[in-house]
Amino acid sequence: MNFPAFNKQNLTGCLIALASTAFGATFWIIRNSLAETLSPEVINFYWFFNATIMLGIVFLFFGNKSELKNLGQVKWHLILLGFFNMLASLISIYAIKFLGGPVSSVTTQFSIVISFVLALFLLREKPKLIQVLGAVFVIAGITVINFDPEIFLSIGLFAGLVAGLFYSLSYIVAKKASFNVSPITINFARTAIMTVFAFIVMLVFSKPVIPNFNELLWLIVAPLMSAVIGTTLFYKGLKMIKVGYANAIKANETTFAIFYSFIFFIGLPSQIALIGCAITIIGVIIIALERN
Repeated sequence: MNFPAFNKQNLTGCLIALASTAFGATFWIIRNSLAETLSPEVINFYWFFNATIMLGIVFLFFGNKSELKNLGQVKWHLILLGFFNMLASLISIYAIKFLGGPVSSVTTQFSIVISFVLALFLLREKPKLIQVLGAVFVIAGITVINFDPEIFLSIGLFAGLVAGLFYSLSYIVAKKASFNVSPITINFARTAIMTVFAFIVMLVFSKPVIPNFNELLWLIVAPLMSAVIGTTLFYKGLKMIKVGYANAIKANETTFAIFYSFIFFIGLPSQIALIGCAITIIGVIIIALERN
C-alpha cells in the first residue's frame, strides 16, 4: 500500500498557520478581561497603537526597507485590509462582552465557510474533496463546542458571525496584497492603518481614556503575542497555502482559547467542549494532509 505523498510547502504552511493560532488565541482571553473595564473602542485603539510601535521596531531591524516603495502598488489592498481587520476586531470585542472569550472565538470561526466561498469566486481557488471534508470536521467541532440553544439566538452570536465575515474579507485581501510584499512589511502597514481607523472610531463613538497600569501592561503584552507574533506567522503561512485552508486551520484558536481559559480563568472545559476540540483538531489534520 502506497501512502500519499506530502507537499512540503503546504505542510510547512499549515504548521506555521497552526503555530500562529497559539499566539492569536491570547486575543480572546485577555480582551475578555479588558472588556470588563474598558470600552471596545478604547481597547481596539490602544491594542493596535501598541502593536504598531512594536511592529515598527521589528521592521526597523528585520524588515526590507526597499519594500516600502512597493506599498504604493497595493495601497488600496492595505487600506481595505486595515479597515476590514479593524471592524472585525471591534465587533469581536462586542461578541466577547456578550459571550465571553472562548465562546466568541467559536462563533467567528464560522468564517471558514465564508472564506471557502469567497476564495472560490474571488481567487478561483477550488478546494479538493479532502480539504472540504476537513472543513466539515472543523465546522462540526465548532458547532459541538458551541452547543448551547441560548447562544444561537443571542446578540453575541450575531456579532461573532459579522466579525467572521470581516475576518474572511481581510484574508482574501491579504492573499492578494501579500504576493509582492513580505509578511513583516504587510503586517506593519496593516496595523498602522488599523490604528488610524481605530482612533477615528474611538473619537466618534467612545470617550477616550488613559488605561491604568495593569490595563496598559496587558495592552502591551497581548498585542505582542497576537497582533505581532501571531499575525506575522499567519501571513507567512498564508503565502504557502490557500486562503480557505489557512482560515480553517486558524479555527484552532478556539481550542487554544478554551485551554487558556482552563489554565488562567475558568477551569476544566466541559466534556462537550473537549469533544468539539478533538473534532476540530481532526479537521485540521485532514486539511494538512494535502497530496502533491
